[in-house]
Amino acid sequence: MNQKIIIRLLLILLFGFCIIWVLKSFWKKQQLKKEHAIAIAQIYSCTAGGRGNGGGLFIDFKISVNGNDYYASSRYLTSILSAADCESHFLGKTFPAVYNLKNPSLANLLIFPEDFALYNYPFPDSLKWVLQYKRGMH
Repeated sequence: MNQKIIIRLLLILLFGFCIIWVLKSFWKKQQLKKEHAIAIAQIYSCTAGGRGNGGGLFIDFKISVNGNDYYASSRYLTSILSAADCESHFLGKTFPAVYNLKNPSLANLLIFPEDFALYNYPFPDSLKWVLQYKRGMH
């Protein structure tokens, strides 16, 4: 094979991976909106950057549903929340999370007002303290 064909194949694979990632993200949001409940989540990790995750912050959390622990991750842009603020102020804290009733590992944190609005829940007064760490609010 010549080099042009190899480059084309790699670009097609990369493009396919990106489409699958976008579709998976869309599917996750649809499944959560369709059939969900709320649980209390505890954040145990904040990871920024990494290969293929420029500008992203993954917040890993655990929820307990019917006595079983489930682990999930929510992604935020570092333009919204810095990794340093997440590690300093959110790590170990509890937040509401929505989870799919059929698959509790399919879950999403509710931290900022926009997160609550996605699922038609009011933003609680008890979480107003997080707004000081949301970038672009000043």
